[in-house]
Amino acid sequence: MTSTKKEAIKKWLSNKENWLIVAVILFALILRLYYFSLTNDQPLWWDEAEYMLKAKNIALGTPETGWAQALRPILFPVIAAPFFFLGLGEIPLRFLFVILSVIGIVFTYLTGTILFNKRTGVVAAFIMSIFYIDIFYTTRLLVDIPQIFFVNMALFLFVKHAFAGGSKKLIWAILPIIAIGTQMRFTVALFAIILFLF
Repeated sequence: MTSTKKEAIKKWLSNKENWLIVAVILFALILRLYYFSLTNDQPLWWDEAEYMLKAKNIALGTPETGWAQALRPILFPVIAAPFFFLGLGEIPLRFLFVILSVIGIVFTYLTGTILFNKRTGVVAAFIMSIFYIDIFYTTRLLVDIPQIFFVNMALFLFVKHAFAGGSKKLIWAILPIIAIGTQMRFTVALFAIILFLF
C-alpha cells in the first residue's frame, strides 16, 4: 500500500461520521447473520421452491413441473444452479442474500450522502439496516433483495452522475445493471421508466 493511500485511509478514519457508517454496516451485517443462523435451514415457501425447482432442473436435469415460465424471470435460477450442481445447496445462496442486503445499505448511504450530507446518509443506512421488510426478505430465497440491490446500485450511479459531476460513463453503466436486474425481477424495469421521465 502506498503512503498516499495510507494517508487517505487515516484521513477518512479521522472523521467520526465515517466511523458511524462503519458501525451501521457492521450492525446490519451482524443482525442479518443472526437471522441467517436462525433460518438457513428453514423449509421453502411455494415461491422459493419454484425458483429452486428451476435451478435444480438447470443443474441436475430434474423435472421442472410447476415452473411458471411466463411469470418468473430466469436469472435467479441460473445463478442458483451452480450451487446445486456443486452439491452446496441453498445455504450459500441465503448467505449471498445477506451480502447483497448489506451492500444495498452501503448504496443507500452513498446516495444519501450525495443528495444531502453524510449524516443523512448514515441515518438512511441505519433505517435500512433495521427495516423489517428488508430483514425478512433477506431470509427468503426470493428476488426482492436482488431487486433492491440492483435498483439501489442504478440509483447511486445516476445520482453520482446527475448531482455529483460523475462521468457520463456512469449513465451507460446503468443500462446493463437494469437489464440484468430485470432478468432477476421484472419490476426493476420500472426504474428505467422513472429515470427516463426524470
